[in-house]
Amino acid sequence: AAAAAAAQQLQQQMFSTHPEARPIVGSRPVYAGNAGEQLEQVGSRPIYASNAGDDARSMIIGMDELGRCYGIRRFHLLLLIVSLLLMQPAACAQGLTPYLLQDIQEEFQISAATSSLVGSAILGGSMVGVFLCGICADALGRRVSLALFAVSITLVGLLQLVIPQRSGTTGFAMLIMVRILIGIPYGGFLTAVTPYVIEFFADSMRGFAQGVSESSWSLGSIYSIYILQAFGNTHGWRTMLALNPVLPTFMMLLALACLPESPRWLLASSRNEETAKQALGSVLSSPGVCGDVFVGRVTRIERPEGVTTPSGSFGSESLATVRFLWTPEMRGSTVVCGLLYIVLAGVSNTLYIWGPAIAEEVIGQPASLDVFQRAELGGIAGLAVFALLSDVVGRKPLLICGFTILTLVVLSCHVTWPQSAFAAVWTTGQFGASITWAVLPLVMAETFPTAARGSALGVCCVGGRAASVLFPMVAGHLLDSGRFGVLVSVSAFLAGSAVLLSAVCIQERANSKLEDVCSKAQADNNCTLNAD
Repeated sequence: AAAAAAAQQLQQQMFSTHPEARPIVGSRPVYAGNAGEQLEQVGSRPIYASNAGDDARSMIIGMDELGRCYGIRRFHLLLLIVSLLLMQPAACAQGLTPYLLQDIQEEFQISAATSSLVGSAILGGSMVGVFLCGICADALGRRVSLALFAVSITLVGLLQLVIPQRSGTTGFAMLIMVRILIGIPYGGFLTAVTPYVIEFFADSMRGFAQGVSESSWSLGSIYSIYILQAFGNTHGWRTMLALNPVLPTFMMLLALACLPESPRWLLASSRNEETAKQALGSVLSSPGVCGDVFVGRVTRIERPEGVTTPSGSFGSESLATVRFLWTPEMRGSTVVCGLLYIVLAGVSNTLYIWGPAIAEEVIGQPASLDVFQRAELGGIAGLAVFALLSDVVGRKPLLICGFTILTLVVLSCHVTWPQSAFAAVWTTGQFGASITWAVLPLVMAETFPTAARGSALGVCCVGGRAASVLFPMVAGHLLDSGRFGVLVSVSAFLAGSAVLLSAVCIQERANSKLEDVCSKAQADNNCTLNAD
């Protein structure tokens, strides 16, 4: 206590002698000095005065220290607000599908299993989309790719307006083709949003940032339901499906224009260092809102020794990035993440697409739309829990918890419930599913380095995208043939298997440094991302 009091007294004396001084790291004051004079330390990097007599700050920073220097700034508040819009074009492209299947089925005179292709077609297209768009996110950048995906998903969606009325199998085939094309940029959102958001945040804040950005899915779904309630009686399914993503896309593009490209990606992809410094300057020049952070400019960014990165083209270097994921050091992580995503995407999308039909089986009568609207609030609650706890308790416990809730909710569908009880069960299922959807992409993103993060998410998601198509189709056949119990039992078994796989194979990476490049061991084994 005496030492603290003495230090405080000394600090007050310094401020009275040097009024231009101000604390910038902890409670230690930093003074303006002559050009090149060292002022203070951030991590292991010094801060220098840039000009004699002023208090401008500049620093030399290493890529591996970005997670410690970011802190919490006004920039991050803006990014969190923008992240609420980043997933909405994709969510709105798919959000109305379960509630319009009956109208489509009646117009084209098709079975329930066949009509499920309207939802599954987007997921099928995303099987190609996650792979190609994952490479795109690593080659072109996160921000440019997201803008490209948003514009594409909206323009292609407008083609649904030209599908002829009462055109039988020809019209239905046209609808499925358009939905498959929508699925390609839809898959891009799955590979680009998580890397873009978490690469801006401190190591201790990545989970919170991921939770906020994932809530845009639920917000998009709620928005879609409100649009359906407001205009569904006066507009056909073509208009509803085509125009639903337009406003969210416009809002997202406006918001994205306010943000820079990811500095981590610019550095890991060997881009112009000046561009990287400008992007990083957008963050470091923003004042802190919690704790003391460095506010100033960067004079030089040091990459780790032996960095190996892709060149930013779609040629052999991009294929080398994909091959890197199957090297001995990364193969196990790629397989485990892929299997978990297969279970999550297959089971949860089956419940999503066939939710109204499952509710009718359990309740004994058609369920109100309010049941599913309230369930989306359970999804938002799950994301709030994830955002608050993922950086405290870690990713692994939440992943196990999410799959466990999903297992129990599926098993409960063996029991007949009144509508009020089913609404509570379904809301709980959305709660668990939203936790799992938030934590699994974060686990995958933290497992792989920045230089290959988009491609890694794409490769790991391919199997899950296929499961998103096949599982609902199989579920439709089981529902048509009256084997609802088989559907519930198989889904519960798969979700339970994911609980065990998560407990045994997932490595905890909460609050750890975000890797940007190949490790030295990987480089020694020629596991390079580019022949640089």
